[in-house]
Amino acid sequence: MRPLLCVAAISLCIAAGASADVAPPAPSTGASVCPIEKARDLFRRASEQYDRGEYEGALADFAACHRCRPQPALLFNIGQTQRKLRRYADAIDSLRAFLRDAPGTRGRADVEKLIAELEKLLAEEGRFREGDEHRRQLPPP
Repeated sequence: MRPLLCVAAISLCIAAGASADVAPPAPSTGASVCPIEKARDLFRRASEQYDRGEYEGALADFAACHRCRPQPALLFNIGQTQRKLRRYADAIDSLRAFLRDAPGTRGRADVEKLIAELEKLLAEEGRFREGDEHRRQLPPP
């Protein structure tokens, strides 16, 4: 299952074209705005890669799309892709940025729940690594 993947929202903003021309970000953000066609292509390619399980490529293209045409929902897609790559700390950061940039999102409670689950996974991963270090320090039997 692809929980909350904002394909529909992003598709409306970028791929569908109806309201695809997003206002450029404020100059202080340092973000660049590229042609909408490039953003559509990046998003389409990232979505296809995500669907095929090619998460490294999907992450690169979602990130490039976000640099090209900053949209809060892209931060969600980036976070989900990072989650698939087990980059839990990065995923948490991206999802928190999504909530910050889209404070009125209808799925806020679900995203907060996902962040809590990722925090648990990150803590478990940390405990596992600590256990590995401890085992490596023990002399062989």
